[in-house]
Amino acid sequence: MNLIRVVVLVVLALSACDNSGPTARSDPQTAASLQQMKSAIAAATGYSSDSLEILVGAAHMRISISDSKLAEEDQAGRESAATAILSAAEQSMAADARFGSIQQVSVAIIHPAAEGANAASHTEDVVDFRRAPSQRFSKHIS
Repeated sequence: MNLIRVVVLVVLALSACDNSGPTARSDPQTAASLQQMKSAIAAATGYSSDSLEILVGAAHMRISISDSKLAEEDQAGRESAATAILSAAEQSMAADARFGSIQQVSVAIIHPAAEGANAASHTEDVVDFRRAPSQRFSKHIS
């Protein structure tokens, strides 16, 4: 077997093994729950629901917020906003058993590309939260 085939087979095997990460769920009930969560986060934080994206897997949720002003905040400001986003998400999660298996929530602060600029948007910061024995999420420091 030549090297290219081995590499292709290894890549295919590895990609088939990991389906646990956050993804866009396609079932209508989960999509509706995620839309309600986006609305709750937007109402609680003042960010536009259009600037939010939520991906969810069996144990991990990733909430992305695309906001240039937030991305330019200092570390403490971004962490404070991430905590507020998490707090609103936690309330929605508590009301929906579908999210009971979530053990980690990552809040990604995205710096959007300026209009007309050649630069692409990029992730400015990610704040991770883990479910504690109390069932509340707390900031994870790695």
